Amino acid sequence: MQKVIFTDLSDNTQSRKEWEGRKSKNTNQNSFGAFAHKMNKKYIGDYFLYRLSDFDEKYYAHIPLKDGEILARVETDNMVGGEMPLVKINILKGKVYFMCDDNDDESINPKFDRASANVIYLSLDNAIKQYEKFNKYLKDRKIV
Repeated sequence: MQKVIFTDLSDNTQSRKEWEGRKSKNTNQNSFGAFAHKMNKKYIGDYFLYRLSDFDEKYYAHIPLKDGEILARVETDNMVGGEMPLVKINILKGKVYFMCDDNDDESINPKFDRASANVIYLSLDNAIKQYEKFNKYLKDRKIV
């Protein structure tokens, strides 16, 4: 289990993270966190995390999520053409799950890898905990 580093953006005494000033090239949305992982013992760069759009929230509302899990979009410096794949994050366990290779990009039922990426670090805005609780509240009451 990877330790999650939460940052309170209202606390000016905490050290600043690279993702705090990051905006999506595609949507101009502020990032709420970042992570990096290893693949075959090689460091794979930073992935910046973005909340789902209102459209995505409704489109993927039927996807079952466990406690602490949220869906997010990711972007790297190397992605082109507005590419922002979907990932599943477990903010309680510090795990990140990429979509399986056999997914259709527009699928309403995306499949995620069963094993988490080998996460080196996961740094998130403290406010994302409220987002996860709010989403769970809406789903439990079938509001979304």
